[in-house]
Amino acid sequence: MTGPDRVGDAGLIMAAYQRWGEGCVDRPRWDFAFALWDRQAGRLLLARDFIGSRPLFFAHGPGFFAFASMPKGLFAVPDVSNALDEAEIDAYLALLPAHGTRTLYRDLSRVPPGHIPTVHGGQRHLHRYWRPEEMPALPVGRICRSRRAWPPSWRAKS
Repeated sequence: MTGPDRVGDAGLIMAAYQRWGEGCVDRPRWDFAFALWDRQAGRLLLARDFIGSRPLFFAHGPGFFAFASMPKGLFAVPDVSNALDEAEIDAYLALLPAHGTRTLYRDLSRVPPGHIPTVHGGQRHLHRYWRPEEMPALPVGRICRSRRAWPPSWRAKS
């Protein structure tokens, strides 16, 4: 975005973080994956939207923590190998759903959808912020029983 009255995604994320802290991830109505360094807290925060539309990967080892939107960005880090994880390859080929932070690469992890990994003082934490089981249920039964809510083509056939 450009122009005097427009704010880019980075500006929106920063303003949201300044106002709501980690709760800023509950506000956007778009897909996102971002990293944010909180200088005052001395903490790195990564975040991924609850659908997982945007990828976000990380790698860590003695003295480093790196992140990138695509795996090949992390392979530029000297201590990160592109060796494959055979167990994850087997699960992928068996069409098993991906879960947790594991990836097809042994040295890489992924930020799962709806999660916030943080790094502070050398300690890593993974926080799940999106919990669909806590969402209110939709009144589907009541909607289906109300013929007025049906499209006209359905009402004509009933």
